[in-house]
Amino acid sequence: MKKRYGMIGLCLAAALALSACSSGGGDAADNGMAEARDEIRVSLEADPDSLCSGFASNTPSKMVSMQVFDGLIAKTAEGEYIPDLAKNWEYSEDGMDLTFELRDDVTFHNGEKMTAEDVAFSYNTIIDAQLAVATTSAMESMEVVDESHVVLHFKSVYGPGIECVAGDELVIFPKAYYEEVGMDDFMRNPVGTGAYKFVEWQSGDHITLEANENWHNGEVAIPNLTFKVYTDSATAAIALENDEIDVLPSVLQTDLSAIQSDPNLQTDTTASATVTYIFFNHEGVFSDIRLRQAVAHAIDKEAVLIAAMEGDGELTNCMYPTWLPGSDPEYGGYEYDPQKSLELLAECGYEPGELKLTFHTQENARYYKPVEVIQAQLNEAGFDVSVEKLERNAWSDLTANSDFDINLYSMTLAINDFDDNYGLFRGGQAQNYSNLDDPALNEAFDTNRTSIDEEERLAACREIVHVMYDNVDVWPIYQVNTTIGANKDLKGIEASPQGTYAVSDWSW
Repeated sequence: MKKRYGMIGLCLAAALALSACSSGGGDAADNGMAEARDEIRVSLEADPDSLCSGFASNTPSKMVSMQVFDGLIAKTAEGEYIPDLAKNWEYSEDGMDLTFELRDDVTFHNGEKMTAEDVAFSYNTIIDAQLAVATTSAMESMEVVDESHVVLHFKSVYGPGIECVAGDELVIFPKAYYEEVGMDDFMRNPVGTGAYKFVEWQSGDHITLEANENWHNGEVAIPNLTFKVYTDSATAAIALENDEIDVLPSVLQTDLSAIQSDPNLQTDTTASATVTYIFFNHEGVFSDIRLRQAVAHAIDKEAVLIAAMEGDGELTNCMYPTWLPGSDPEYGGYEYDPQKSLELLAECGYEPGELKLTFHTQENARYYKPVEVIQAQLNEAGFDVSVEKLERNAWSDLTANSDFDINLYSMTLAINDFDDNYGLFRGGQAQNYSNLDDPALNEAFDTNRTSIDEEERLAACREIVHVMYDNVDVWPIYQVNTTIGANKDLKGIEASPQGTYAVSDWSW
């Protein structure tokens, strides 16, 4: 997660810079101490769609964008909201507006001073573009109050508003420059307030950035940053082992052993933002809770995790990542018990093998590997399940048309809030492909969305977890891990659930 520490960051950056003088690569100096390295090379899994995440949502775009841009609010690795370009913020009494007091000491990379007009223009441009809708859908507009204040208007009271503001998409850029060059050129030649300034982008090969000497959070420890594009994960892993890059933000399980055994490298692993689960069509045969319970009892989650991910993950009973406030991954009750599945099928009038189902899955191994294991487990528990692999678009069309009885989804949060799945599981929503419409669940989702009381929202989130588990509205199986690999001399390496990182947190 992107970390910003204000004046604390100035002290930390200075301390890291001092420590870097006694470590890292380079030739030995006359005094016997190694010279600090002044560059870092980081892998990207693909060419970015844009260098501004307000206009693109893929991981490579976010990874570059978060170096170039800042937002009004930042978030620590511990989940605390802290000031960034805004000094403070406050909701209106009715919860419809959020007012920010802006810093007056921030300049853009082109030397222009950041103004309230720039901030409002940035927000309104990103909102109007509708390319970051997971973040901006509840926002109406932003307006200037005076030289040091802006107010963000919501369409209705929106509980996750602060989380959206602290995300990667709502970044600030200079109005005059954007209007001069236009969106297309801006996305390739960005100007922000962030720790690094854009230098060069050679599509498909590399992106070069250099330190922003006037960054409002202080001096960065590594002044030169190059992102190198490796579309093949194995090639990227070899590049890390051969010292052609210094950081591989996402290490695949197949490459993990080799990287961990290399004395010149380091790794760190954490639970990701991705949860894999079974979901049901609640207007089909699985409208009967007993059949959903039969599926729950038939699944040996550990066997699925081992077969699908070589054990690289965490078993869970929760739809949401374990680190997300409100998550309750230990909540339980349904144990692996194939005999119980047979009994429940019999209660519903089915003899073993009589209930025939087709489990549609994407051709991607991330999907079909767990599905093949689940197929075998369901068949052993009395179902008759066949598997049909579909190309991604065909699978998406089938899912969007609710043309399934049982399906599997690997869900990655777009915003770190339960509201991210409001459209999928709240009754009456266009994206509610499973036709789930539970009054208790609807109320909990609505409370989380429309309250700005954090304790009330946390209670609603736990209610969502418990209701969905008790009713087997979906059946969570595992949460994927994410691992970062890096040169052993790089300090500050800590795995992020989203797989994106602020390079300003690192030093040699």
